[in-house]
Amino acid sequence: MSKACVYLNRRIFIGLMAIVLAWCLPAGQTAASQAAGKLEWERDFGADIELIVSAMPQTDQQPIIEWSHKYSGYYRIFHLHETDSGYNLAGVALKDAVNLSKVDAGGRLESSRTFYLTGDNGKRVTITSAAPTRAGGFILSGTYPEFYYFDSISYAAKINAAGELEWSKSFERDIEYAELYDIKEDTAGNFIYSLVQSGEPMHMMVGQLDANGQEVWETTLKSGTFLELWNMDSLLIEQSGEEEYTVFASNRSKLDIYKLTGAGEVAWHRSYDGFKPSVGTSIGHGGYAIVSSEYYTDTVLTLLDSSGETVNTQNYGVQGKPLSIEKMEDGGFLIGTVRGVIKTDGEGNLQWAKTDVQWVNGAVPTREGGAILLTETGSMIKLIALPQPEKIRSLAYDSESYSLSIGQTLDTVITAVYGNGEIRDVSGQVDYASADPEIASIDSAGNITGLRHGVTTITAETAGVRASATVYVYGSAPAARLQLDSSEYSLTVGQTLDLTVIYSRGDQHRDVTRDALLTVSVPDIITIDAEGNITGFGKGRTVITATYEGIEATAVVDVY
Repeated sequence: MSKACVYLNRRIFIGLMAIVLAWCLPAGQTAASQAAGKLEWERDFGADIELIVSAMPQTDQQPIIEWSHKYSGYYRIFHLHETDSGYNLAGVALKDAVNLSKVDAGGRLESSRTFYLTGDNGKRVTITSAAPTRAGGFILSGTYPEFYYFDSISYAAKINAAGELEWSKSFERDIEYAELYDIKEDTAGNFIYSLVQSGEPMHMMVGQLDANGQEVWETTLKSGTFLELWNMDSLLIEQSGEEEYTVFASNRSKLDIYKLTGAGEVAWHRSYDGFKPSVGTSIGHGGYAIVSSEYYTDTVLTLLDSSGETVNTQNYGVQGKPLSIEKMEDGGFLIGTVRGVIKTDGEGNLQWAKTDVQWVNGAVPTREGGAILLTETGSMIKLIALPQPEKIRSLAYDSESYSLSIGQTLDTVITAVYGNGEIRDVSGQVDYASADPEIASIDSAGNITGLRHGVTTITAETAGVRASATVYVYGSAPAARLQLDSSEYSLTVGQTLDLTVIYSRGDQHRDVTRDALLTVSVPDIITIDAEGNITGFGKGRTVITATYEGIEATAVVDVY
């Protein structure tokens, strides 16, 4: 199909839908305002509140419903910001009206402000999502129609804690269409976003705006056909380190994970086939947690390590398309779905769940470890977490100090003492660190390896509790060795084979082929590239020499 046909078909479809929607709007709703992003009007929206008492019986795996409120009229809440006295809400009322409200700790309405936002062409913005900012406001996103309603233009606006518009931005792309999927604030006060730009090919892109909404950088992650990138299940971007971001792109049965630098450059990318619609988040040790499901398939949590390999998988036997996954302060996960919420521990084991709620559009964790469910019909449901096991009172290594030689590896055991006096081995549940990893390293399993003569300290930490021990490393480093994976190679003219250069020190071995200098004594017989690929050029015998850190290794090559 030609590019013109793709545009024409999409524009006709969107145009027809826009005409239908415009016919349903109240009179005067399409009048243009004078300035982009201004508030068209505002009024108090004194929503009545109805207290709903849940009669649902509680089970060992269900949380307690503290309260449930439904706000009268059409009122959809997208997100909330928890305060010391209650919650700030961001949502919509009526058709396109933005509603910002304050409720107390019991969910009772205290104040409400309703207004319209308009785009660059004066048409009203339909808000479709909200994310809280650190200062108590929200970053809102949505769309407004083009002049002839053929396309919708993606839009974002920053609203402060007082409900005032600070800036707005339209994501226009000339004649093409950009659909904004995610936008949120990072720890530096900038805003990161993800979008798909139409065209042939289409482009999946992420970018960063500064605190004033001005573009800092934008990166294209993938280009593809209309079928590959249109109507993606989710395209989420999050800050996963002080100067790095992670993107989770889910489309049909494929999941892509991208790790980006602070400047938006792709540092790491991996694709997975067979995943249902998914959302993800970064976890400790550089790993990832992915939750996948469709409306009528079981919800599955997959934990990946820092290289993207599967560590653990949990099937919870409940259905519902995933909306979000967040890591909680206790190390567990809060999984939001269109039917409720699932709470797990750090290993993905189920702690409690409530999955019988209709039309859920958001699950927000609370400071006390529970959750608030937001629904399409304007309800808020406050869930109190079930009592969890006693908190850890202290941690300890199985020894106050360890002594080992250079190249030697020792294992450790971490014991936790809980508030109720219970003692448990938690070696696989803590975060390890070495004060000087050049003297001794410690891996995620608690294994110490001596690397250089000296003294250092190792720590283990979980839930804010820490244990430490001293490590003494003795002796001199074992001699380094360099060798090829064979002492002799044979091949025919025109044939290619590869070799590997191995650097060894004690029990440590690593492939240094790409870092070694590879030379040939008779270049007319063979050629060798920087990857270690040998190609027969002429008959005869020659010698390959590999050099790395001043050490040499040789091998004979015969070409027939």
